[in-house]
Amino acid sequence: MKHVTFEQSINLSSTEFYLLRERAENKTIFDQAVQWMISNKFKCNVELGTVHNKQGFVSSFSAYDWADDYKEQPSLIFYDFFRGCLLNKYIKLIKHIS
Repeated sequence: MKHVTFEQSINLSSTEFYLLRERAENKTIFDQAVQWMISNKFKCNVELGTVHNKQGFVSSFSAYDWADDYKEQPSLIFYDFFRGCLLNKYIKLIKHIS
């Protein structure tokens, strides 16, 4: 498992994604943020510790050496690679409608 898409990470996350959605104050806006992540084709490279979207490089870990951990616990991929970006987009959408 080298590349994992945002959608795949949701399926692997077991309950983390669903608990995060339940805690969202505005589930409609949260779902819009999710659709934005999907439409921008977010994916991570677990071996390199990087995140890309359809426009190119988004972010990377510094001093990354956790690739083997994700093979044993793929449920952590959503939390470590995508959660921050999803929440940032959610907050931007909330501020935009306020």
